[in-house]
Amino acid sequence: MSRPHRLRLLCVLAAAASASSAFAQDPLTNIDGFLDPAFNGDGRLQVTHAPASIFTNPALLVQPDGRLLIGGACKAGEDSYPCAARLLPDGTPDFGYGPSATGAFVFNEFAGFPRGSSFAFALQPDSRLLVFGDNEYATAAGMGARVSRDGQLERWPGGAPVRSIPLSAHPAEPSSRILCAAVLPNGKIIVAGVANRASNAGNEDFAIARLNPDLTLDTTFNPGGARPGVQLAAFDQGGSNRDQALAVAVQADGRIVAVGMVEAPAAYHGGAVRLNADGSLDGSFGSSGRILFSPDLLAALSAVTIDRRQRIVVAGSAGDFDNSDIYVARLRASDGGFDTSFGGTGAVRYGGPDLDRASAVAVQSDGKVVAAGTYGYNLFGVVRWREDGTVDPRFGVGGLSTGSFAASGPTWTDTVTALALQDGRPLLAGISSITTEISYIGVARLTADAIFVSGME
Repeated sequence: MSRPHRLRLLCVLAAAASASSAFAQDPLTNIDGFLDPAFNGDGRLQVTHAPASIFTNPALLVQPDGRLLIGGACKAGEDSYPCAARLLPDGTPDFGYGPSATGAFVFNEFAGFPRGSSFAFALQPDSRLLVFGDNEYATAAGMGARVSRDGQLERWPGGAPVRSIPLSAHPAEPSSRILCAAVLPNGKIIVAGVANRASNAGNEDFAIARLNPDLTLDTTFNPGGARPGVQLAAFDQGGSNRDQALAVAVQADGRIVAVGMVEAPAAYHGGAVRLNADGSLDGSFGSSGRILFSPDLLAALSAVTIDRRQRIVVAGSAGDFDNSDIYVARLRASDGGFDTSFGGTGAVRYGGPDLDRASAVAVQSDGKVVAAGTYGYNLFGVVRWREDGTVDPRFGVGGLSTGSFAASGPTWTDTVTALALQDGRPLLAGISSITTEISYIGVARLTADAIFVSGME
């Protein structure tokens, strides 16, 4: 392993092995899917931040100037907080970012910032970072915070480090969590996650809300709801009825699509909901604004994006408790029905004999679909399909690239949780774990020269 970059609290661990030894690929025939040596020297790095030792669920955001913001949850001792880091476009640390100008920080460095367990991140057009999540001190509501362009916490009136964002209208036992977010062109923000119903504290539904730029609820969104500014969408498949939205995207006409997990008595399924721009359920989408995926399979949807034709692309996993595959589906923009021009049925799967899943998805400018997540038990995997849903053989081996954020070590386990395109090249962020008590944030960039240099294949 090469000598780590260290400056005060930031530690970036750069792998030394060559790209070709880390990824299974055929350099004679394939151009796309290699680790990009122009990114931090060999295409990958690991980021940690003392005193935290465990990092989970990193998010990846690309600023307009090409710098990369990485947000996640980190555990220092027994307490969990959000954490953030920023890299320059070439993958090297941006040491000017953060309260101590170290390039990375844990939010407990800001006085009074509450503990939590799950967090979501979004980027405003001016490169200020929005942080959402749960608040251990006030479980009735989610919380929101904003960080300046140089990594300083912007406090709310009265000096509060976070603003309370209540999604539940239950009169006695409200409970809600924000799990994903998206910023609208007008500066308002869509957040989604889970909240219990006003009529039943034990029943949790998809919760989707629209916030004003100051993170207060926009009460013109679903104004007739139990809590104006919030829409709850129920699937009610049985069991404990604990459903949760894990990802959200917005179509060009303002309609909002949220996807996630739907609980049934013996399994979880994938679910999708679409709202009109005013917050009402879109009756033209599926059944009364809802679609239940793979009712015959254990499944979940973890990611959603919108392609250039406004078609909805979702990704997750499908299978059973012993063997699951990466699952991607493309839905028609008009009604959410499966787009059968994609893979013949509108959905495709890719996997081996183990537990494979997709946690992130993106669509290239030429319509090709890239999904990333876990392949097998200890590697991350990235798969690319052509616009027609056939696996793209020019990417990796048989359309698949697998690898690790680390150069060596048999105990490393890697998974991708976030995916973005940087000038067409897949950028990956995820978790690189060595034990149950030690994990790093992993970041990698892959090549995509076949399309994005020449403009054609």
